[in-house]
Amino acid sequence: MKKGKGFAVFFLVILFLYGCTGVPSVEVLLEKYPHSTEFPIEAPTLKIYFPSFTDDSWSEENNRVIGGDGSVIILPDDQVMIVDGFYNEASEDYIDFIKSLGIKHIDYLVLTHFHSDHSGTLPELIEMFDIDVIYTNGAYTDTAPTRRLLECIKENDVTEIVIKEGDIFSVGDCTITVYSPDLSEKDLYNVYHNPGKTAKMINDTSLVFKLEYDTFSVLFAGDVYKDRDRQITEKYGEELKSTILKLPHHGEFYTANSLSFAETVQPEYGIVMDNRYVSTMGSIVSNRYALSGGKVLYRNSAGFIFLESDGTSYSISEKDF
Repeated sequence: MKKGKGFAVFFLVILFLYGCTGVPSVEVLLEKYPHSTEFPIEAPTLKIYFPSFTDDSWSEENNRVIGGDGSVIILPDDQVMIVDGFYNEASEDYIDFIKSLGIKHIDYLVLTHFHSDHSGTLPELIEMFDIDVIYTNGAYTDTAPTRRLLECIKENDVTEIVIKEGDIFSVGDCTITVYSPDLSEKDLYNVYHNPGKTAKMINDTSLVFKLEYDTFSVLFAGDVYKDRDRQITEKYGEELKSTILKLPHHGEFYTANSLSFAETVQPEYGIVMDNRYVSTMGSIVSNRYALSGGKVLYRNSAGFIFLESDGTSYSISEKDF
């Protein structure tokens, strides 16, 4: 047998084994896993929306989910936080969705890292909404999208605050703890001067942070790769354990979501933004979280995953627009 064919057969065997050891199939991933709770009317709640938008430019019958990552958070005191902003193609849909929630002012805008599938709509958001502050990792890239965003921040007098590993601060009634990154001057230089050759490096500069409301928590993991998530796991251990996880790197199984990371965070639910990886190899990454009792959710059509918590209990559901 030729070496190339032998490797191909080996790879298929590995996939088969992953798919036959209690691993949910891709079809099972599309099932609904409702987690319902009735909250007291007077209870202030944390609300998080994970939207997905489709692009029908190919044809009405061949929609595709617009790639990228973005979340809308309404804090218990009604302050608003937006985390990331998809590709620019989602600008109109993202703005319309935010407006549909009655939002006119954004207190906190968070950009996990300077890749266009996370920063694409942010200039439009800055121009459309009154924004108090934008949190970034400070790892700028010498690219047109980053230059445009930085110019927009300056022109609209938005305060930029660079946050990093070890930072802990309050947003309304919630607390944010930042676990990554801690970047050297060399890291910043390499990211800026070699953006076309350092996709992995840029992803590994992602802000990884936990949003906590009483005993309920959500870990936002950006696009960090396995080597970085292992470093974070080794350093922080059980501190990373969270009720909900926004999976790193869009739920991709080969570059991200190491088994040690999944076993440490132990989310009850994992949220995948952008289904380009999960829709093809979702059973593998799903199994990594299923081993600790977690369920992976993602959408392959327009709509959103909605999460609400009073700080102790929570509900999660999927809704169409």
